[in-house]
Amino acid sequence: MRIAAILPILSLLLLLFGGCKAEPADAGVPRSETAPALETTTASPYDSVWVENEFTALVPRPPFTIRSFSATERRLTVLFADAQLSSLRSYRDALAEAGFTENAETQDLQVAGVTVFRYEAANAAGYTVQLFSNPGASGISIEK
Repeated sequence: MRIAAILPILSLLLLLFGGCKAEPADAGVPRSETAPALETTTASPYDSVWVENEFTALVPRPPFTIRSFSATERRLTVLFADAQLSSLRSYRDALAEAGFTENAETQDLQVAGVTVFRYEAANAAGYTVQLFSNPGASGISIEK
């Protein structure tokens, strides 16, 4: 009786861990045909590189060390290494002075003892900026 109860469980475990491998639907198709090509550049950690492009021309240079950045045709995201909340709030004011005031929304709240901060606004040209800080990450994203 005991063997009869264990046998189905053992069979299931063998199927799960025994080398059975399902292939994704796009198996064998080159990655370039399954995902859009993104022009992404990542700076080496903590090298304070501020890229010059159409997105960064819209905002004041942030007073933070740049951890990394990535860019596509529609978006630039820059992660900061050392942004303090008070400095992020001041930088939010600088973004507003640079014209990012349309549909402006600020979230500045405590969640489980940690402050989560986000500012999102658009400018007259239709670009949207999002300044954010949460546990483990802070940065800015600018999007067409």
